[in-house]
Amino acid sequence: MKVQEIYLSNGYTRFMVVDDEQKPIEPILLYMKYLDSIQKSPNTQRTYCYGLRDFFLYLKLINVQYKDVKLSTLANFLTWLVNPSILNKVQHITYPRLKSEKTINLRMTTILAFYKFLFQFEYISEDITQNSYIKVKNVRSYKDFLYHINKGKALSKNILKIKEPKSVVKTIPDEVINNAFRQTKNPRDIFLLCLLYETGLRIGEVLSLYKEDITFDIANGHKLHIKNRNPHLNDARLKTGERTIFISIDLVDLFDDYMYDIIDFDNSPYMFIKLKGQNKGQKMSYYDICSLFKRISQIVDYHLYPHLFRHTHATKYFNQTKNIKSVQERLGHRHIQTTMELYLHPSEEEKREQWLKAQEAFKMEGY
Repeated sequence: MKVQEIYLSNGYTRFMVVDDEQKPIEPILLYMKYLDSIQKSPNTQRTYCYGLRDFFLYLKLINVQYKDVKLSTLANFLTWLVNPSILNKVQHITYPRLKSEKTINLRMTTILAFYKFLFQFEYISEDITQNSYIKVKNVRSYKDFLYHINKGKALSKNILKIKEPKSVVKTIPDEVINNAFRQTKNPRDIFLLCLLYETGLRIGEVLSLYKEDITFDIANGHKLHIKNRNPHLNDARLKTGERTIFISIDLVDLFDDYMYDIIDFDNSPYMFIKLKGQNKGQKMSYYDICSLFKRISQIVDYHLYPHLFRHTHATKYFNQTKNIKSVQERLGHRHIQTTMELYLHPSEEEKREQWLKAQEAFKMEGY
């Protein structure tokens, strides 16, 4: 049982789960078509496919049909995700790699959404997800603008969810970034890495860029315009709408070098195109970006991926500006709370500086 990637003739990519005989699993296929119809992003569809693959693999191990699943089955699936060796039917040559708490919760969210879909569209007669939520007192870690209105209302809490440890986002060490730039050979890839590092764009936003989206303006500042141009080939899309961000003259120069390098075969309006092969000159896909980062990661001996550049950019930008609102607008977050939870954390140097300022208050006479 595996997740199968499908390349459509119009350039889009879709996903489905196939069994050991390479046949699509029908209820998952129906759900994927539904997600596609409500325009869920390809990344979301891919994630849901992997969650459903794990769940149907578990059902196969315990010999239960998906229509016979009960709430207790979901609870046991959660236990299996936490400890995959709990089933005696499976003999592991090596101990299976454990999933993170975040991944496990995402798997459970996927399964609950899947069964909610089956019930609402009458593929099953019982809503087994109804009892997975309980009402609790509205206690929040922060108080929003309308807290005084909603404070008396109860919240729904998912009982099929484990606690996730809080952690500071990971960033790329400076020496790794510099090494990646040194090891990157062609102007397109150098420009791509610098663009991700300097702007913090999502990879879907990068793939949606047109060459005309860069504005050279000495008087008012050079800008990059992130525009919504649906539909996009190869699933490039904006997640949170249009915005404009300032960029450096160095990035503009790298863009010019890249444009000069591809001038002989450049007929595409898109900013990033393929440089070799029979599809030379066509728009890059998400798969092309993943392949590029896999090669660079092997060369620099560090696991690099596009979103890690986003975290690194946001962290450095906030450390330099101390303006969390500016970080939110640059990243395109809908809610400033998202930006604060991810990036509003003091560094070790800042914590030490604050302690040096405060330690005099804790001195006791006679010691």
